Amino acid sequence: MISGIFRFTLAQRALCHHLPRQRYMNISVSNVPGPPVPLYLAGAPLLEVYPVVPITGNMTLGIGVLSYNGQFNLTAVADRDGCPDVEVFAEGARRALDELTRSFPVLPEEDGLIHVQARHARTAPGKHNRPAPTSR
Repeated sequence: MISGIFRFTLAQRALCHHLPRQRYMNISVSNVPGPPVPLYLAGAPLLEVYPVVPITGNMTLGIGVLSYNGQFNLTAVADRDGCPDVEVFAEGARRALDELTRSFPVLPEEDGLIHVQARHARTAPGKHNRPAPTSR
């Protein structure tokens, strides 16, 4: 009979062995609330924070959402072969967030309330966009 710490080690090994072959899910979504106040490092303000979502095994799409200092940042990481149309998801998310942003009233700047501002990060221009090789 296996007991104590060994049963957890056995479970971890089983998980690592079967995770790349699992068939129950192919997308991962993570929503993490970040700090509502600005952070600083050596006196310099941290301007933006974006989540990093690793995809492993046969996961095809990872979505991370992170709030920080009044911002709402979304990241989509996709397997190029398993999810070649990730831009369709990204465009749908942009439209939905823009529609949500438009549903809020525009507030005057001097009232001290939180203002809604839609900004989009740069995206890769094509689904098969690969970095250019560097010369040595």
